[in-house]
Amino acid sequence: MARKPMTAKNAENAKMDTRSQIERLHAVYCEVTGQAIFLNLARESEWFEWLRFRRSQPFTEADLRAVIEHRQRRLRHGEVTEAALKFSKVVGQPDFFEEDLGVEMARRRTPKVDAGKAAVLRATGREVRSAECGVRSAAEVLAADEAFKKLVEFRKTLE
Repeated sequence: MARKPMTAKNAENAKMDTRSQIERLHAVYCEVTGQAIFLNLARESEWFEWLRFRRSQPFTEADLRAVIEHRQRRLRHGEVTEAALKFSKVVGQPDFFEEDLGVEMARRRTPKVDAGKAAVLRATGREVRSAECGVRSAAEVLAADEAFKKLVEFRKTLE
């Protein structure tokens, strides 16, 4: 498909779309961090560069929320300082932002284990695994089958 030539009107529309996108992202940043910082020309420029950092797959509002929440969680655990939420650290360093985004997405893909179930499993000396981790090795299946056969034999001796 051939690209349409860039006209003055198309350029103006693209400029307005980018401007509204930057305003929306800045509002999200302020909302999620609880900071009320002014969107000046310098910050607008940083947002513009942040949006262009990954041309093939630009960062999104959801990515922004995910990274800020990731950093807030790390702050609560004492792993980072409040400086991790500064505008210049979140938006002004898109390479670090991308790394934190990758870490957060990997964390979200990790299956979760119910806390109560995990406590019971640990108390009984069993390995804590996710409920979604239903795949067992052949050795585990054979060992479970062998244990079941022994249980059946034991029950027969009690009759």
